Amino acid sequence: MRKVALVVGGTGGIGRAVVDMLLGTGAEVYATYRREGERVEALEKSFPACHLVRCDIRSQKEIDETVASIVAAHAAIDVVVNATAAPLKLKRIDALSEAGFLEDLQVYALGAFHLYKAILPLLKKQERGGLLIQFLTAALNQPAPRMSSYVGAKGALRELARSAVAELQSYPIRIVSISPSYVETPLLGAFPRAFLALQKEKLPKKRFIQPEEIARLVKDIIEDPARYPSGAEIPAYEPAAHPL
Repeated sequence: MRKVALVVGGTGGIGRAVVDMLLGTGAEVYATYRREGERVEALEKSFPACHLVRCDIRSQKEIDETVASIVAAHAAIDVVVNATAAPLKLKRIDALSEAGFLEDLQVYALGAFHLYKAILPLLKKQERGGLLIQFLTAALNQPAPRMSSYVGAKGALRELARSAVAELQSYPIRIVSISPSYVETPLLGAFPRAFLALQKEKLPKKRFIQPEEIARLVKDIIEDPARYPSGAEIPAYEPAAHPL
């Protein structure tokens, strides 16, 4: 049976790699984006089989309409990957604006809440259940300065997922989280180059994780529910052992 997948934030570094991987498995793939731009055009050109949908996860109405349109076309959604992201602020708490703090909460925590509200009733009705994959951060276990809004929002996302897992024990629904460290995506552009070079030198392979490696982990999670049960939090702190 051909799987139907929704990638929220499909134009970002990780989202794009996940879209590519899912299309390679033969899935029917929908990818959301918030704003028109070069990355949307590039995704459309590279993956014409992907259905692109403009949707802001911060809006319950927009995510509801997106899910409803997919269900109208396919009657089901099997896999949801929440790869949405907001620009890193990298400010100390006393210098961080309320607007900046709220943006991270709205994108990562409130956005995930909207997604859960839209997708969980559907997955509960499906006899085969479904899978929701989301991204936390290694910084939850390795606190770093100037990342309070990002880490705070990701912490809220973690607890939201834990609560949902507890509520869904009687359903064939999995919620699995990936906690990556540095991944080579546009988000890293917020850090000084010298800082990133120093962090790379600390790693055995002298490089950061590639989005394609994260996508392969997503594929493993989809295909191996016994190894990745609901509630699992998968650390991804270093590049995969196998070459790209």
